Amino acid sequence: MSESRASFLETWGVLIIMGLASLIVVLDTPMMMMAISAVVADLNTTVQGVQAAIALSAMVIAAFTLAGSQLGAVFGMKWIFTIGLIGYGIGTLTAALTPNIELLALGWSLIKGMGAALILPMVLTVLMRHYEGQRLALSLGVVAAAQVVGVAIGPIFGGFMASQFSWRWAFGSETLIVVVMLALVSLLPQSEPQPEVRIDWLGILLLATGLIFIIFGGVLASNYGWLWAKQPFGVGNWEVTPFGLSIVPFLMALGCVSLAVLGLWQRQQMQVGYPPLVRLDWLHNRSLLAAVTGLLHLMLTGILFTMPVFLQGGLGLSPLKSAMILLPLLISLLLIALTSPSLGQWVQPKYIMMFGLAIMLSGLAVLHQALVATLQGEELLAGLLVLGSGLGLVWAQVTQTTLARMRQDAIGAVLDLNHTVKQIGTGLGAAIVGSLLISALLRGIVTGVDQQQTLDWQTRQTTIVALQAAAQDLSPAQKTAFLSRLSAEEQTRLTAAVTHSWTHAMQIVLLATIGLTLLCLVAVFFL
Repeated sequence: MSESRASFLETWGVLIIMGLASLIVVLDTPMMMMAISAVVADLNTTVQGVQAAIALSAMVIAAFTLAGSQLGAVFGMKWIFTIGLIGYGIGTLTAALTPNIELLALGWSLIKGMGAALILPMVLTVLMRHYEGQRLALSLGVVAAAQVVGVAIGPIFGGFMASQFSWRWAFGSETLIVVVMLALVSLLPQSEPQPEVRIDWLGILLLATGLIFIIFGGVLASNYGWLWAKQPFGVGNWEVTPFGLSIVPFLMALGCVSLAVLGLWQRQQMQVGYPPLVRLDWLHNRSLLAAVTGLLHLMLTGILFTMPVFLQGGLGLSPLKSAMILLPLLISLLLIALTSPSLGQWVQPKYIMMFGLAIMLSGLAVLHQALVATLQGEELLAGLLVLGSGLGLVWAQVTQTTLARMRQDAIGAVLDLNHTVKQIGTGLGAAIVGSLLISALLRGIVTGVDQQQTLDWQTRQTTIVALQAAAQDLSPAQKTAFLSRLSAEEQTRLTAAVTHSWTHAMQIVLLATIGLTLLCLVAVFFL
């Protein structure tokens, strides 16, 4: 190796590793969302199967990122980061080779999720240990930019690979990046292990339990109902329908109880002088900002999950075509988020965020209006462009405000908590907003078919089952094959009914997102 190359790697090798780590962790889930129809077909699963895998991945990262920070202190950052990389590589390789959804959940959701939870908290800590002054400022800017770029290029790359090659190659490419990073990991600075640091295992358990119950309650809602039971929840031969209610509100209530107990436990830990998993004192006056962060990621994930499902399942577009439809949102989000942080030097960030949220509301309203039965996809471009612009503006200021006036020794812990909140938003976006779309879609199909009085009762029931299965499999061909058995007039009416169900379900998602944006606006107002 030449002296100049060695000098370059000694200076910037750590930044290269951490930049790549930030990039792959962020682009991974959007790739899966955009390739969803290809994954569903290849693994012979349903939308709900991939939805559960995405939600599980986010839940694992959210539950164990704070634990990853403590493990790094106890065993050394370089060692924990390396283990995280190996786990991440195993998980993405499993995704590339998996024959079924169960192995995808084990490898991509659990193993890769655990790897990401060990990687994320190490990024900032390692950079702050290795760089100072202008180099540290540059490094932090590069990592922040890598995260925004990952969100923007993830859907495009995933859609391209799924359409032109295979969705498996998208995740295989991540494995190759991990191999390159492992080859460079010797450049990372060593840190002294601190075995005296106490790991809060009970806090980790309470956090993981709470998130499992809440997120999977959302995933199950489309099949079992949000309040009243659509069907019994079965465990073996035991069916659970308490008072005719769905299992979903009970799961979510248990999750909230677990998180409440976590809060009490963390307060008790601080009182006796033990390091807690979550520093509640650092949340003081920042709880609203954390809520805004979570809501932003919930909304973004909700759109990035439901829009490809709608475009590919409802309109029959390919993953690549779907990515091109979403391109205005992704490009405007990227450009605005990267170029607008300095606006906070002249205008109070609170007002910039409120303006960005108002722009988001405008974009959502345009999208809602554009959803009509004759939709081809291009009609959504203007609304997506406006939505991405507003989202980028808010995103940039939230990131800047999170670190404003923060003590140097608190930055790492606050950003670890920020990563956790982001992943909670991601998991809830996939689980709750995704289930809202699917529930409304399946309900709309039932209503549309029941209105076809020319069909006898038995034919209507058979048709409902077939069309709902085609919708959950994202298979327009399956729908067409079934309808071909009916008369031309019945085919036309039922096709129109299914199309209306898709557009109406997406309109409901947009209305829910408008409500979340208004809630976010209220939170920003009180910052």
